[in-house]
Amino acid sequence: MDAHEAQITIRRSGHPVRDVLRFYKIYVDGRRVGKVWRNRSAAVSVSPGIHRVQLKVDWGFSPELEVAVAEGDQINLRCMATATAGISSAGSELRKSFREPIIVLELIGADDVESEE
Repeated sequence: MDAHEAQITIRRSGHPVRDVLRFYKIYVDGRRVGKVWRNRSAAVSVSPGIHRVQLKVDWGFSPELEVAVAEGDQINLRCMATATAGISSAGSELRKSFREPIIVLELIGADDVESEE
């Protein structure tokens, strides 16, 4: 990380088990910048400012999360599959599930990072 940059680290949980063999694609401000596997983390360098972070897998996605970062900041995010995605297979319910987020993406504090390690 350059002295004038900030870093966003995304930690992916192992639970629930869905998507176990697939990586989540990381998008910052609409541009694909990396990927994160189950039970792993990925770091992305960004310029200071406000950024939109989103994860995608196949047809699924997370909501966009807006984060404000200052020079030298270390922003920590956690992601995991939603527990209920893809369960319903009845006509309109299945079509509806393709429009709803199947990945949870949330900001976590430094204390939460230490407890996960």
